[in-house]
Amino acid sequence: MREKKRYLHYEVTGNENSTAEEIKQVVQEAIQKFLGDYGCAQAGIHYIENTNKQGVIKTNTKYVNQVKTALALIKTMKNQNVMFTTTKVSGMINKVKRRM
Repeated sequence: MREKKRYLHYEVTGNENSTAEEIKQVVQEAIQKFLGDYGCAQAGIHYIENTNKQGVIKTNTKYVNQVKTALALIKTMKNQNVMFTTTKVSGMINKVKRRM
């Protein structure tokens, strides 16, 4: 049976001069640290879009809460305080992209 997916839209507040690649790297490390290798493989994380302040992550429906928790646990980036908030979760990517 095919696994269902969900798209998470997140926003970053607090760090004004970070690039999209730096944010993506921090998100990858946080999810890897929280879920581990096996959890990341089961969650099927894909990064759809990423800008300096927001992004979209595609994940398995069973791991939505774990990914949201991993994002919420990110507190610092480049020695500055940051806050990651999940603003929208949807099964359709078009609904999530409207937020961007």
